[in-house]
Amino acid sequence: IEVIVDYFNEDKHKILEEDLFKFNVGLFIISNKFFYKNIEFLMQIKKPFLKVGKESIKKCSQTAVLLRDGEDVAKISPVVFDLSIQLNAKIKFFDIDPDNVSLTKKSIMKYYENLARMYYYQEKVEFIMSNDNPKRFIKDIKNICFFVPFNRNLPTSKLKAILLPDVQKVQILFDKYNQFMIPTKD
Repeated sequence: IEVIVDYFNEDKHKILEEDLFKFNVGLFIISNKFFYKNIEFLMQIKKPFLKVGKESIKKCSQTAVLLRDGEDVAKISPVVFDLSIQLNAKIKFFDIDPDNVSLTKKSIMKYYENLARMYYYQEKVEFIMSNDNPKRFIKDIKNICFFVPFNRNLPTSKLKAILLPDVQKVQILFDKYNQFMIPTKD
């Protein structure tokens, strides 16, 4: 382990960016506080990161993806399976708006079922449907880590997330949970 102290108060974004590329970092870990203060910077560097929640990552026995229309969820699928397998965690796919069952959502579910078979992980994949408010539905779940497609569609503040009822927008409010934020194109 090498510890480097910055006595000259260099630009933290510059240092972080240099280290990410110099050491070929694949995933880095940040706090909720750093996330909210540096969203624009995180979008620019386009690297996956773990936004640490209040729960211990050691207790993460299940991972989760909130299904919604659009291709972002499918784009992060290799990472979802790779990290879930490494954590030996069950993968839960939440469809919290089943009234809005579109062909896109059905095809994404079928895509994930096929991937589970390819990874020999089908016994650890579960699809859960509910009409409940996403925030209320998920707030009592314990020992779970979320995968979140990270792009410009994600709100940059909690106030925007509260005002926008979309499932994707509400994910930013889950500070309690560890979240793997995976960059995708807008």
